[in-house]
Amino acid sequence: MKLRWYQEQAVAAVWDYLRNEKGSPCVVLPTGSGKTPVIAEMCRQVLEWGGRVVVLAHVKELLAQAADKLRRFVNPDDIGLYSAGLNERTTDKPIVVAGIQSVYKRAAELGERQLIIVDEAHLIPPQGAGRYRRFLEEARKISPDARLVGLTATPYRLGSGWIVNDRISEEQRKEENGACDRLLDTIVYDVPVNRLISDGTLSAVVSRNASRRPDFSKVHVVRGDYDEKEIEKVLARKGVLERACREIVDETIDRRKVLVFCASRKSARRCAELLREYSEDFDAAVVDGNTPSGDRADLIRRFKSETGDETLIGRDKPLKFICNVGVLTTGFDAPNVDCIALLRPTQSLTLYHQMIGRGLRRAPDKANCLVLDYGGNVERLGPIDVPDPEALVRAPSVPKLWRECPKCRSVVARTYAACPICGEQLVMKRPPSDPNAKLQDSASGKAILSDQEDAPDEEKIEREYEVLKVEYAVHFKKNAEEGKPPTMRVSYHFSSFRYPISEWLCVEHTGFPRRKFEKWWKSKSAVPPPTSVEEAVAYAQQGALATPTRIKTVGKLGERFPSVVWLESTPIPDFDPASVKFDDGADDYFDDGFPEFEKLESAEDSDDDREHFCSSCSHWSPDGESMTGGYCKLKECDRALCDPICEAYDYINKDEYIPF
Repeated sequence: MKLRWYQEQAVAAVWDYLRNEKGSPCVVLPTGSGKTPVIAEMCRQVLEWGGRVVVLAHVKELLAQAADKLRRFVNPDDIGLYSAGLNERTTDKPIVVAGIQSVYKRAAELGERQLIIVDEAHLIPPQGAGRYRRFLEEARKISPDARLVGLTATPYRLGSGWIVNDRISEEQRKEENGACDRLLDTIVYDVPVNRLISDGTLSAVVSRNASRRPDFSKVHVVRGDYDEKEIEKVLARKGVLERACREIVDETIDRRKVLVFCASRKSARRCAELLREYSEDFDAAVVDGNTPSGDRADLIRRFKSETGDETLIGRDKPLKFICNVGVLTTGFDAPNVDCIALLRPTQSLTLYHQMIGRGLRRAPDKANCLVLDYGGNVERLGPIDVPDPEALVRAPSVPKLWRECPKCRSVVARTYAACPICGEQLVMKRPPSDPNAKLQDSASGKAILSDQEDAPDEEKIEREYEVLKVEYAVHFKKNAEEGKPPTMRVSYHFSSFRYPISEWLCVEHTGFPRRKFEKWWKSKSAVPPPTSVEEAVAYAQQGALATPTRIKTVGKLGERFPSVVWLESTPIPDFDPASVKFDDGADDYFDDGFPEFEKLESAEDSDDDREHFCSSCSHWSPDGESMTGGYCKLKECDRALCDPICEAYDYINKDEYIPF
């Protein structure tokens, strides 16, 4: 079996970390992208070195899956299983795939192991004893130098946030006061969902809210998530489930397999009855924790099949709907699932991502996976490609990055001027303004000179970011007046899959804009401020400026462009202006616009005017002129291009979006 590009990178990242650091690394790969081949390749390499490995998982489906794929990489005689559910307890093989429920008290029986791999690492509790901790404590008595590696699609846990130490803020550490002891230290590799969708590895996803959602607003939170008994009471109200199931059937006429997530057995059984009633040509079934393993396997087999079983009295109806409770979130592999119905609310970001992840696998003739959300989960927890463990505790005054289209009910990025699914205009026209609306009862504290500080303002919004890299480019404003000078655009990257924060400096202007640039430049460079934009960009690109490592943005709600303040940076460098080289032909030297904001000004822009943005090197290009087969053609850049007006999604082609 040959690894995909990101799987090879994940394995390399783990070994690089283990060679150079003392901690425990974590690999994050989206559901459906193939964590098991990564585990198998690590095991194969450890075997080549003469080492021994134990792979831990929590469900027997994952154990059987891991063992099966391991046999494609290494000699099957080197692999053993330790699982009561699979009726096998092998301990003497160099690779042992073990169920944590079976082995957590018996680590000593496995003997010395150099590597301990945990699949679904988000299940490791952040505190207390627990099965994983008990196993690790005993294993390290026998193998004190054993290294721990975790793999997961969701590196966060309900109630405690991130499962790795270096993502925890100082404020959260103070609140925990030493109560949490996370076993994993850092994420060494993380590939975004939208990247794997854009390159065809995963299926595209579209979302749609219910036309009439059940009202879960009064349901209380118990032990970190919504009370299942109160959810059941809401669904038991007259007509609630009937409306939802009728809509599920209507919305999935052209869908093949529908997976419905319910909160209780009672609502799941009622849901299956209604789906059978409303969909005469298809069958519906219930799977929960009490379903016998043999019956569950048979139902899953029928669900994966496109036709019904042959019987003595004819052929059964194809099984199109499965209503499940508390199962089929991990270890369930049915690529033909092209609709997920969330008939329950949750506050668990992990559960939310795991449920939607059941529809991310690719299958023949599967254009995308539709998510029908009846629990308000998409609006509550956000797009799946921008994981945000703090979404539930964010201040209400901070606007969300997404919203619902009033026409087709799709959930799309807030930056869209028009819905990419149905074309509905999303930017509402402002009512006539009151000329006296901005008059205030008290005098403003706004600074009147550039070197003064503004008076305190309760409406200010300040955010801080760790800067990954900074880029400089010559910026020509789109549709600018003839003769108007360009500016220098400074782009601060704080994420590998989100647009950078930018500011524009008026190098060639006069008056206050020029003085502002000079003040900015002198605080960051030992070289006198340049007089042309091309010269300033060339100096900045070749090392004349200090490098920011932490910035702060200051603005107000509704402002497009907050100001940027450098909080931390490297020392001002010694720089010789005579060493500067100018390259008039460099493709990434000039920036021909900042179209994502210009697109917001009008909902009438056509697809023919679309511009493209490379999410890796930040290169913009009009009409896709730098796109070759869907990829950026700049040197050393192979990232797929994405839609400039969408902050969280990759642009695949003219008619296909990922509105999550």
